[in-house]
Amino acid sequence: MKPILQIYSLILFEIPALKRKSLLVNRIKRELVALKNMDCDIKKKEEQIKNKYVQQLLFDKYIEKCEHIKCNTNSITKFFK
Repeated sequence: MKPILQIYSLILFEIPALKRKSLLVNRIKRELVALKNMDCDIKKKEEQIKNKYVQQLLFDKYIEKCEHIKCNTNSITKFFK
């Protein structure tokens, strides 16, 4: 899944799901600015942060559904439908 995350992290700020969430955009930008002040491998950390948010925005809900199917469990929201 990492190559897919890397591709989407290149266009992170152009993803329509992110454009509607201005608070999340501000949080990501603050994390990236704070990274520049730290003394570490900036490129690698920046990539990790972007990959984390791309996974959260695009893939986590589907991964969770697959995990439920794999473990043969139901989510609590299924009972209220």
